[in-house]
Amino acid sequence: MLEFTHCQDCGRQREQNNFCPLCDKCYSDDDFDSQMVYCVKCDHWVHAECQGITVDQYECLRDLPEEVQFICRQCCEDQLTSPWYKELMEEMEAGYERVKDTDIDYMYE
Repeated sequence: MLEFTHCQDCGRQREQNNFCPLCDKCYSDDDFDSQMVYCVKCDHWVHAECQGITVDQYECLRDLPEEVQFICRQCCEDQLTSPWYKELMEEMEAGYERVKDTDIDYMYE
């Protein structure tokens, strides 16, 4: 399929745009186990690992409001200045502060 560059299953997935644009690996619509985030710019799901997103960051990113729109590193040259990344880092920092404050309160009880 696709001029013999992919097996038949991967060829079908690519025709449906079911591939990570960063690693070029295909995925199926029923793959709910992979940690992936949706890029609003290229209209693809991206493996969190390919983007360099940690497990903790992924969990936090999933909980951010819908207004925070993810853009993959292929579509955005400087991830560190992108709005979604800034929002993610602020939320991660706030979470660390809550945990730290809870630990301090617990120590003095």
